[in-house]
Amino acid sequence: MATDKELQLREELSRAAVDVAQCRAQLRSARQALSAAELREEELKAQLEDLQSRRKSSSSSDDWLKKQSWTQKLRVLCEDVFGVTSFRTNQEEALNALMAKRDVFLVAPTGAGKSLCFQAPSILTGNLTLVVSPLLSLMQDQVMSLRALGIGAAMLSSNDSREEQTRIRKAMSKLTAAKSSSDTGELRLLYLTPERLAKSKLVMNLLEKIYASGRLGLIAIDEAHCISQWGHDFRQDYERLAALRIQSLVVAQLFSGPG
Repeated sequence: MATDKELQLREELSRAAVDVAQCRAQLRSARQALSAAELREEELKAQLEDLQSRRKSSSSSDDWLKKQSWTQKLRVLCEDVFGVTSFRTNQEEALNALMAKRDVFLVAPTGAGKSLCFQAPSILTGNLTLVVSPLLSLMQDQVMSLRALGIGAAMLSSNDSREEQTRIRKAMSKLTAAKSSSDTGELRLLYLTPERLAKSKLVMNLLEKIYASGRLGLIAIDEAHCISQWGHDFRQDYERLAALRIQSLVVAQLFSGPG
């Protein structure tokens, strides 16, 4: 037979069990409310960041259209050398950003004038622009066109003769000792494939020396869609181009889409 003390303890235990059940129910409710609040918080943060990003993008675009210290010289150069009297969509913004040594991600259709965006700065500044492209035929066409304009341009590929490779390396070595020059016949644009860049220690060593001498103006990575593993154009050596930034070679980059 239960004693009075035992009955009292059982009653208290029963009340305690009820309290525990109520607390657990409140805790579940609180956790659900917390999850909902956290989700709402993340949604609001995302909306705010998107709004700020759009505003910043719009502001940045307007800023790069403003007249810069190099604007007049750049426009004269584009007209005198390339015959460009008016810029196409986003060309002037990209040119100004690159002249200010800012990274640029430029996506534009074929024929939109992306090449001008990395060719003109190299001529105006008198420094070397390294152009990474997967298309030999495109590189050959651009080198021939630039040479026809009297601009120092070259292409390194496995198809080059030993004499041609030696000539180009000598032109690169010359940049390591000389200051910026107004001589457009001096090497201004060097085209090569990502595979050649990734596998040639000699070329990388020369580029490091050119960078150390302050003569590497920018690195243009053309046909940047080849980095995507989703497409049939994927080129594995595009992934290795990140080493250029790790090795502090990149002053400014121009990433351009197909075309």
